[in-house]
Amino acid sequence: MYTRATILIRGDVQEVGYRGFIQERALELKLVGYVENLADCRVKAVCEGEKEAIQNFCREIRIHDDFVNVKSVRKRFAKPTREFKRFEVRTDDSALETFRGYATAGKYFRHLAEITKCVGEKVEGVGKKVEVVGEKVEGVGKKVESVGEKVEGVGNEARGVRSEVRGVRSEVKGVGTNIDAMHKSMNQRFDKMDDSYGRFASKMDSLDNHITEIRDDFRVFFRHMLERDTKAGN
Repeated sequence: MYTRATILIRGDVQEVGYRGFIQERALELKLVGYVENLADCRVKAVCEGEKEAIQNFCREIRIHDDFVNVKSVRKRFAKPTREFKRFEVRTDDSALETFRGYATAGKYFRHLAEITKCVGEKVEGVGKKVEVVGEKVEGVGKKVESVGEKVEGVGNEARGVRSEVRGVRSEVKGVGTNIDAMHKSMNQRFDKMDDSYGRFASKMDSLDNHITEIRDDFRVFFRHMLERDTKAGN
């Protein structure tokens, strides 16, 4: 519904670029009318447009920052006159340049305030991230400390294994000594066996010679007996 509203704003709203801000909001919401300063330090805005747009306009101009502090916004609806073509700032010619300066300064100051707030939030976010990183670094430090303890434990186990290896090496050395002694003893026994076998071989050779002699003697004896029997038969 198209309507008209007269709005009175009280607070720290003059000479801070507030009227320029009101004009920007009105133009964005497609409102027509005007805004002006009053002698009692209030700001007055008269606008026409859709009622919903005017309601949004009243909410958006209620701001609190480092430069503007709106304490109250009062509006009164009336029948529209359709006398306005655009939304403008009313001021006398002598104050026009000053107003424009305040409007521009106010615009940039508010923009700067928004940037500062955004930067502050980002710095706070970075601070939280740094805190998280610090916690992670602390966690890594604890893990490194735990790994150090495990490495120390492994070192102790390695030293124990090394001691056991030395013990095994000593035992192997002892076994080697025993093997050397056994090898020496076996060599001595083999030498004795070789001597005994040599003597046995000599005796066997002598026995073989005796057997050969006995066999030759038996051959001579049987040949002699055979010749005698042959002569007796004739």
